[in-house]
Amino acid sequence: MRKIVMLGLVLAGAAGGLAAAAQPGDAKLQELVKSKVEAMNTALLRGDYAKLADLTYAKVVEESGGREKLIATMKDTMEGLKSRGIVFRGAKIDPPTEFASADGEMFTVVPWTLEITAPGQKITQRTFAIGISSDRGQTWTFINGDVGEAQVKSLLPNLPKELKLPKYQLPVIEKTK
Repeated sequence: MRKIVMLGLVLAGAAGGLAAAAQPGDAKLQELVKSKVEAMNTALLRGDYAKLADLTYAKVVEESGGREKLIATMKDTMEGLKSRGIVFRGAKIDPPTEFASADGEMFTVVPWTLEITAPGQKITQRTFAIGISSDRGQTWTFINGDVGEAQVKSLLPNLPKELKLPKYQLPVIEKTK
């Protein structure tokens, strides 16, 4: 089940701009980041895997074997889940919790709740994405922050230590029938 939940999060990414460089704590910056995570989830729900691949943090795409392989993997995985009755239903995105900078990059944490249904079950997973901007908040890409500390450090070796990452939370599974 963790693999299913993580798929929706690793498929994360978004880019967008502001007229001028943003500052941490800026309400426009917070709204921009939140809207990009919402856009990522909309793309996942619509099966727009090309958009997800284009908007995913570049190192994730690279480690997945490139854009076309990532798209094919996402499509095959989601079709396999759907054939077993497992469906991503939506997500509730919270505002970013904080921002931190290191080595010319800005980082943030965006908590969210993923909703999945499976035969006879409703699954709710509390999780988060890590946003990365290398242009002072003008554009953002995202990774799943819930992949474990070692994987996060591998993908983001300069992630500021003061950026507090939420602890993994077990999914809540409710019987529906």
